[in-house]
Amino acid sequence: MSAKSILIKTRSKSMYTLLLNELNESPKIKFFSKKINGIYNLTIKCNDYYSFLSLPTSKSIYGNYIFLYSSISIILSELLINLYEFQIAKRFINSQYFYFPKVIINQLTNLSSLVLSDNLPDYSNNELYLFRREILLHELLNNFQKQNHIFIDSFINFSTPRYHETLEYILSTSVELILSNQNLFH
Repeated sequence: MSAKSILIKTRSKSMYTLLLNELNESPKIKFFSKKINGIYNLTIKCNDYYSFLSLPTSKSIYGNYIFLYSSISIILSELLINLYEFQIAKRFINSQYFYFPKVIINQLTNLSSLVLSDNLPDYSNNELYLFRREILLHELLNNFQKQNHIFIDSFINFSTPRYHETLEYILSTSVELILSNQNLFH
């Protein structure tokens, strides 16, 4: 049975604000939001919950729960990368290379953020970004197949093992290449 609504929760005000901005750009998606006990809650109504046999039309497609799950997953995958990826990368570099001096760890963090950026003209950076986004999209869709709610903060930290493995592989490979070039640190 399809869901009546989608519930998105987060503690991050920036995530909440960006998500609201994205949803406001789609005026046909009906939602309401509220802050309860320090947690930002956003509920998106599935308008076609009771019309199971109706064919999707231009008016009803925005209420279709499958379309909503897909649309929300696409939006969230981009926002998760933009808001959380640098923190995850920094945490990984600090935990794996803690024995280096702080200056080198900062250089590794800064150079790794360039590798993860999709704004560089290098085609491989764009491919890596799209690959990571595709992994997150897949994991978000899997989440919405099982349940109609998501707590963003715990999802990105605990429910995305494939994304974390890919990110760690990219970072460790980048750090190895950076460290192999001894001229960077002299």
